[in-house]
Amino acid sequence: MTFRSFSVLPILCSASVALSGCDQAFSTHSTHKAASAPPSIRTVIRNARSIGATGTSVGNHAAIVVYSGHARDFITCPSKHSNAALSVHTALDARTTVVPKGGKLSADTLYVATTVYTTKNGKSSIRSVEFTTAKSGTFDFGVTCRATGKLEQILLARK
Repeated sequence: MTFRSFSVLPILCSASVALSGCDQAFSTHSTHKAASAPPSIRTVIRNARSIGATGTSVGNHAAIVVYSGHARDFITCPSKHSNAALSVHTALDARTTVVPKGGKLSADTLYVATTVYTTKNGKSSIRSVEFTTAKSGTFDFGVTCRATGKLEQILLARK
């Protein structure tokens, strides 16, 4: 199989702007554990496109996937907002690095959830929280978000 390599500088630069704190070490380890051979990087990129994400191969053995959009079921942020809250809307930015580890592909993801919180009196507040698949993040108004692992599962699926 032949893989095409692309310059990742533009995507890394845009990802670092879109995802503050990209310079932090990733600590998630979602690994494909199928009995058959792991998916190829080409398959990971195809899977990324199927959910509206952008995937770029880095050499023959790694990929960077950037997703930006609705939170879908990639994260969960159980809301306990008070009666004063009218609505909470959450958007998601996620950057996943896929690399081989021990003969399998491993996906490490940094999530940034941004929410617009509107109260009944019409005041809006925008907040963001950063977390990984292995750790949760809590907004300053008390809502905690966690990754569901669904994003990594989709990326690492053999199709």
